[in-house]
Amino acid sequence: MSKSPTAERPRWQIRGGEPTAISYSAPLESWDEAVARSAGYDAPQVLARVRAAALKVRNGEAVYECDGLAHDVLRLRWALNAALLRAFVSRARDRAVPFHVLDFGGSLASVYFQNRPMLACIPALLWSVVELPAVVACGNAEFADSRLHFYTSMAEAAARAPVDVALFSGSLEYIGAPYALIDEAASFAPSHIVLDTLHLSESGRDEFRLQTVTEPYYPATLAVRFFAPENLKAHLSRLGYNLIATLPTEGFVWERQEA
Repeated sequence: MSKSPTAERPRWQIRGGEPTAISYSAPLESWDEAVARSAGYDAPQVLARVRAAALKVRNGEAVYECDGLAHDVLRLRWALNAALLRAFVSRARDRAVPFHVLDFGGSLASVYFQNRPMLACIPALLWSVVELPAVVACGNAEFADSRLHFYTSMAEAAARAPVDVALFSGSLEYIGAPYALIDEAASFAPSHIVLDTLHLSESGRDEFRLQTVTEPYYPATLAVRFFAPENLKAHLSRLGYNLIATLPTEGFVWERQEA
């Protein structure tokens, strides 16, 4: 009996050709297939690891947390900081008015804490993380302050203050309907939309794969989308946004067109 076209998948590939704790399958037929093949992960266990690392940052025992790992040497994300600062200085309104960043899927504010030395120069900064309920509860109980707060939906976050930047950093590719999520973010009329740390496809179409994560990160097998840049550019253009920069971390910065 001959094998079906998908019988031998997934074929695991190492991204970039180097040994790593993260590997990817060959492209699958659909997002639904990727989800069906994913084993998921123990969310409470993941949150516990991220929380433990983030508490080290809060308590001065580490300088930043990323993917559940505490780091002792700060690595600022210069291109992302430049995008945020450009969005801030491009505003034609009083500097005392809050500058509001909506950070979708931002965990326990990993990007905020990693880049806090640069972000400190923005007066009246508000940083709103949109996350799962368990993360939001933990974040508001142990990490929130006058600048940083956690919400379970973009609508809740947008009610805090007008949104200046909608940031998706390493989160959009794990969503089943990412283009609808971009639409929702655009509905709040942010001046800039930043998609950072994406997975990008070279085939001219979106691809669906399995991502396997091992130690030192939390163990997981997740469905992940590799975006065709052309699809993102066309979608954001239809929403009235111009591409103004490409980030070295496989990302893009869009600016809203003037009316």
